[in-house]
Amino acid sequence: MLSRSIDELSDEQIEQLRLLNRKLEEAQQWICQRAQRCLDDYFRAGGVEPHRYNDERAEGVEVEIEVTCVLRDSHPDYAENEDNVVATLSDTWCGKEPSLLLSDENWNEFRHCEANRLKDDRHCWLFHELTDHALHRDWDKALSIGSFWIDVKLIQQLEMKWK
Repeated sequence: MLSRSIDELSDEQIEQLRLLNRKLEEAQQWICQRAQRCLDDYFRAGGVEPHRYNDERAEGVEVEIEVTCVLRDSHPDYAENEDNVVATLSDTWCGKEPSLLLSDENWNEFRHCEANRLKDDRHCWLFHELTDHALHRDWDKALSIGSFWIDVKLIQQLEMKWK
């Protein structure tokens, strides 16, 4: 089944997409705070900066971020005791390198589409990742999302090689 174009959505559905964007923006801010806190705590506790000791050994640290978008419980496809996952977004924040999650950029790809009802909206990076990349602009899937589950994990890494 082909997904509907954005022009086929009702005003109420457009507002639901805007709400989804706002909720993802809130989630994005929470993720950035927690990821930074993880890294700050790690380094304050004496954690090792990413470092290659030689050709055979390296250490690193990163924060892995996963946002699981879950079907709203009022959706007809919702199944009790199932995962009900609509989409999963992942990002990695490597050491002190900035993440796109920190970007203040407007990720709205409709900015230059005069007829598009979302053209004047500011889209956060997570909304862009969800709607443009994970769901490929399947607006019905985006509208089916009713909650998120977010994981922010500090990962300490050791690479060892031998011949």
